[in-house]
Amino acid sequence: MRSWRYAWTFIAAVVMGAGFTAARADERVALESDDTEGNLIAAYTRAAGLKPLKLRDGDQVRIWFDEPMAGSVTGYVVIKGQAKRCKLTTESDFEDKGENSRNDLIVHAGNCESRPEEDSRIEDAMRHLPEALEFNGQEFGCGFEDGWEARVDGVIGGQRFSFYADNTDGCKDEKIRRVDDWLTAVVGAYGKRD
Repeated sequence: MRSWRYAWTFIAAVVMGAGFTAARADERVALESDDTEGNLIAAYTRAAGLKPLKLRDGDQVRIWFDEPMAGSVTGYVVIKGQAKRCKLTTESDFEDKGENSRNDLIVHAGNCESRPEEDSRIEDAMRHLPEALEFNGQEFGCGFEDGWEARVDGVIGGQRFSFYADNTDGCKDEKIRRVDDWLTAVVGAYGKRD
């Protein structure tokens, strides 16, 4: 009789636990849509198991470094008192059928790990967030074809900001260097960029 009781307890725990953990499925993102950048940020956010960014959630930033040729995405999330690094994988799905061509990215579920809350690097990164408002809505890069891309989305002082950067570490332009310094400082809340 005891074995049945344990079996029912186990089954009940599994069923109840299923309500608390939602499985994240792969997500297909069209790379040639009206809002590709926003769609990628949203897909990365869901794949990492994060909630959508909201103004009322306070000052924070999410930086998604995508290495398209490697099929990997590393996200850094910095919010007061907390820094996370999220790892995702992607794969390209391209099919050329003339007018019915498809150029999609499949985003696979990943996971995030947190940095200890008492780390002073988090406070330092938070001090840099206001600088992002001047980058809002812009794209920064040197025109390199290969390398990395960064999609940045955040909130500071109740204002939303987002911008795109690629390979800024190889640029000589002063404004682009400032963007690269900002990315390095904010990612520093977690540690060095992977």
